[in-house]
Amino acid sequence: MRRQALHVYNYLDTGPHRDVLASLVAACRTLGIANLSEVAEARPSRQSARRLFSSPTPGLIFEALEYVTARVAAFLVCLAADDDSGTWREFDRDWRNAFGRPQDSGYSGRVRLFYGLYDGDGDPDRLAGIVAAALPDGLGSLQAAPTVLFEGCYLWEVGGAAEPHRLERVMVLLAPADRECDSDRLVWPHGHSVLRPLPAYLWEMANVRHQARRLAERRMVYQPEALLERAGRFERAEVKHPRGAAVREAMLSTLRREVALVAAHEAVLRTMHRTVEAATANARVWLEAGWVKPVSPDVGGDVVAPHVSDPVGQDLRYAKWLLVEILDEADTVRDAVSYAEPMARIGTAEIEQRLREQGERAEFRSVLQTSVIAAIGLLLAAAQTFDYSIPMYASLKMPSVVTIACVALLIPLAVALRSRPESRWRWLWAGLAGISVASALVWLATTALIRWRTGHPATVQLSRTAVAITAAAVSVGFIAMRRATRSRHTSW
Repeated sequence: MRRQALHVYNYLDTGPHRDVLASLVAACRTLGIANLSEVAEARPSRQSARRLFSSPTPGLIFEALEYVTARVAAFLVCLAADDDSGTWREFDRDWRNAFGRPQDSGYSGRVRLFYGLYDGDGDPDRLAGIVAAALPDGLGSLQAAPTVLFEGCYLWEVGGAAEPHRLERVMVLLAPADRECDSDRLVWPHGHSVLRPLPAYLWEMANVRHQARRLAERRMVYQPEALLERAGRFERAEVKHPRGAAVREAMLSTLRREVALVAAHEAVLRTMHRTVEAATANARVWLEAGWVKPVSPDVGGDVVAPHVSDPVGQDLRYAKWLLVEILDEADTVRDAVSYAEPMARIGTAEIEQRLREQGERAEFRSVLQTSVIAAIGLLLAAAQTFDYSIPMYASLKMPSVVTIACVALLIPLAVALRSRPESRWRWLWAGLAGISVASALVWLATTALIRWRTGHPATVQLSRTAVAITAAAVSVGFIAMRRATRSRHTSW
């Protein structure tokens, strides 16, 4: 080979990729590649570079280009020499020493393209042997068939056959030395910053593989089979053994939530399908711009590489397979939603009617409580206005006042509890107020009963004992009621 170069194409995912860009720029500075110019665009375009980097070192062609759109970015690096001195091993070592081990987060794909020129016979088998000897160690072997970009220009993929949706790809491009201008036009711009066909095509394929990885991740999280099984259990329960109202309502609430989540998953899958379709179509356009002339429509539609075993043919076949997989997954999810949605709608009218009735009862109780409080207040105000002394034994006055005060405290707490029955603190305060009302009533009743039967006031010790027994009994009943309520609301 007469000349060797390394091109590193970094395709960045949507979202926070600023840290990855910063590390790439830092690696370029380590290699002596400085920021040459920056283009400020109102609307970023993936056609023209936003930032240009170049090394001022004589004899070295170290350059970098940054392409940015509203959502994605690409950072392309070229390491080459003016003469034939540099080798693939040296450039690969320089890049690894400068950038280190890349992290997978933030990337939609990475490509290392080993580019070289050759003299003499363009037999692919002979060139494959030369490439295998020149490549850095540990990259694997060349795949069998190359893609012919034009006569004598071959594109191989290195390794990766066992991982079709891999994040990083290693490729080799060899072209005849007498057609250097044609091959350079495929991989790197000269005199301008317009994106070239080969990195643009690999960018689209990186997006396709990124969608494949997203599909695999979402399949781990969203499982329509679980929704079908849950809806089936609910249907069988409705037909054979209907549950109680509280348990049934909890089951319906869970089912409605899962139906909504799975329906959202279907919408994401449809978007992924459109994304892969668009990326595949764009990739075919770039192939045509790069002189790849398809001769067979057997794979991927109208535009296909000559052999499905070469890198481009495998890419298009993989994209077609992925489209079918996404569509099949979306149809499966839609079928699950279509079955579970009627189950989730069962009882909706009943629940709405029950909620309306509960609202009406709550409104009636609020009005009744307000009326009782107002009546008691008016009665006491009238008695105080006319200096009327209510005929009552002196021993009953204090229990009566305490009872009225406890009832006045219980009424607003009970109303507040019904607005948020899941609040533990509201249950606690309402329970304490209820215990106080019960204790005050027992105190009042005990005092009045003893006064009526004996004609003498009740002793303090007797009143205390009655109040303590009542408070303990009401507390035990309150705790038992709360435990029974929780057991009825256990999750389905």
